[in-house]
Amino acid sequence: MSWIVMLTQVLLPVALLVWMAFYPGAGMLAWLLQWISVASVLLTIGLVSLWVMPPFGVPYIYGLLLVVIGVSHLIRSGIPGPGLWQASAVSFSSSLPIYAREVLR
Repeated sequence: MSWIVMLTQVLLPVALLVWMAFYPGAGMLAWLLQWISVASVLLTIGLVSLWVMPPFGVPYIYGLLLVVIGVSHLIRSGIPGPGLWQASAVSFSSSLPIYAREVLR
């Protein structure tokens, strides 16, 4: 039972924050959708979970980290991308083998 708590209350939020920090969306719409989805998952986990194993202040730390990541990304690189929607290099490189497989058939 405790591994499920650690998975949903520690590993999942940390993985989402790392994703937001190191692989932000390339365009403005992609970045906003990514930020909104991560914020909604963190808010849902913070409201629904019973915070006994990790202390009750951890959801606030997650929210503060999300705001710091978002603000630092905006300060560092401004509004993301020249267009409204662009695919990031990670999503393109992960879809390239699927495209190559379809072309080579």
